[in-house]
Amino acid sequence: MPHKHSHDSSSWEMVETMHHIVMKSMKIVIQKAKYIVVNYDEVTNINNQSWCSMHAYIVDGFRRLPLLLNLERLFNESIVDNLTTLILRSLMEYGGLTTKHVASKLHVLDLVGLQCSQPYKLMLLHN
Repeated sequence: MPHKHSHDSSSWEMVETMHHIVMKSMKIVIQKAKYIVVNYDEVTNINNQSWCSMHAYIVDGFRRLPLLLNLERLFNESIVDNLTTLILRSLMEYGGLTTKHVASKLHVLDLVGLQCSQPYKLMLLHN
């Protein structure tokens, strides 16, 4: 690319624009879905940092679509309250859902590699 058409942050601007378009499209797909399955996976890297990835799976016709909702470093403990907040925030912010939609559309929550020390189930919706 000729220098006169670019600057130091051109690449980041393109990536941010593409990310915005992908996220907007993903929200539309998730909002149209009848059912959602969420897979939450928590891992610890070699530097002893905890990371989580959350994928939403929906069925469109006869195709299963995997969608990366969130990839985030965890700074708080993996306790139920923190995970509830993270999962709800991800579904609402990146999936464009309300708590009512989450309650009606979420059919499976798969918690893989969860290091949660509390013996009770993760509750997504509190009254």
